[in-house]
Amino acid sequence: MVALLHFDKVFQIPIIMARELAGVPYLELLNLFGEGELKDCPTIKGVREFFHETARSIQQGGPEYVHSKEYLDIYWPADELALIHLIAENKIEAFYNECLTVLRRALGKEFSALNPIFDDAVKLNRSLLKRPFQTADIDVTLNYNIWEFYRGVLRGEPIPLAEKPVTYHIDRTTTAYWTWDDFCREVIWYGNKKGAYLYTNQQVEPQIAGIY
Repeated sequence: MVALLHFDKVFQIPIIMARELAGVPYLELLNLFGEGELKDCPTIKGVREFFHETARSIQQGGPEYVHSKEYLDIYWPADELALIHLIAENKIEAFYNECLTVLRRALGKEFSALNPIFDDAVKLNRSLLKRPFQTADIDVTLNYNIWEFYRGVLRGEPIPLAEKPVTYHIDRTTTAYWTWDDFCREVIWYGNKKGAYLYTNQQVEPQIAGIY
């Protein structure tokens, strides 16, 4: 679960921001997904059950990885195959919505004032996650400089979180994936070594109306 949410970057941005802004330890945050109550989060629960089944198989002498005939006919780490299934089965949006529910529950009323920030963080993370068959770039407008804050934490060079309109242009078309084989090979398999699961983006300066 840690690999899926953090190292595959599926929910890395909100998790890091929750740690930085609310002081919730990473272990506590991640345990909510791995061990917490998920009765109202069927998509996350399904992923967790898949991980449990895989773990039980390994304990009984089965292979460490999970074979998929459909996706490249290879053995996948469980987190990577789970990500493929979430995207291929059109469950990734539900997954993000449920992750936001879990995060809000973790923060509780004490940090409810941060909800708009985490709404932005989830919106950006889901927009950046690479997917196949994308035909257009997108612009994502947020109320906070989420990307700069997040990158500052990763680099150890903190950048203050600022409440201001920010638009990020997300490049989904320079490198596109037109088959499932290409997507699984180039993004999930090869991308794992580099953690390259997110699209590139750049902040777009606001334009004065009528000037282009």
